[in-house]
Amino acid sequence: MLFFLTKHPDGGFYAMPSLIEPVDARSADFAAQVQCVAKALAAAADPARALAAAKAEDRFEAALALITRYRLSDGEAVPLAADESRLILQALAEGDWSVDPKGVRLNGFSGIYRLGLSEADGWKAPGAKPNEEFAETTRKAFVAWLAGPGKDYRIKKVVPKQAK
Repeated sequence: MLFFLTKHPDGGFYAMPSLIEPVDARSADFAAQVQCVAKALAAAADPARALAAAKAEDRFEAALALITRYRLSDGEAVPLAADESRLILQALAEGDWSVDPKGVRLNGFSGIYRLGLSEADGWKAPGAKPNEEFAETTRKAFVAWLAGPGKDYRIKKVVPKQAK
């Protein structure tokens, strides 16, 4: 089994975050999933390098990994450096937002909702339209937001609260 753990805000132990299930080592795609996790860990270890990858798909995957890392735990939100935030948001805008029917692969649609964007950030989620893929509609709205109200937005990284 491959477990995903995060350090508890108290710092004394690790816990499994909600909505992220372990990967069964007996599954047919276990090796591929481990490879995806290795890429995500590499992005977390060197965000600048991962976000400068030659292929848009690699930058997109790095952006999703970093958003997950920065926004998955409990604590207080602090703004990320403007240059890294911009690279993540741009990579997110360029990616494939199609939804995995199995719900295994992260996608841009889930990425922006993990950011916690709100009307206070100038973000207004689009409504569903008949005969239109909602993830793509949302991607287009995100691209427009990024060019307008979101041009100076900085991702908020969640860090453990400091003990008083």
